[in-house]
Amino acid sequence: GVIMATVVISVRVPKWIKEYVEKYGINVRDVVKKALIDEIKRRRKRRLDELVDKVLASSSIGVDEWVESIREDREGR
Repeated sequence: GVIMATVVISVRVPKWIKEYVEKYGINVRDVVKKALIDEIKRRRKRRLDELVDKVLASSSIGVDEWVESIREDREGR
C-alpha cells in the first residue's frame, strides 16, 4: 500500500474549548482533518474560478461559446 508521510500541527485553544472536546468525546484529529480538507477544496475552487475568469476575460470568445465547446467535447466522448 501507499504510505503517506504525516506531520503534527498543534494549535492553542481556550481552556473551555478543550473542556467541551473532552466532555463530548470529540475526535479532534478527525474534525480538524475534515475541516482542513474542506477549506483546501474551497480555496482551490476559488483559485480555479479566478483563473477561469482571467482566461475568459482575456479571451476573444465569450462564456457561452466556452460552455458550448465543453458540451460538444463531452458529448463526443
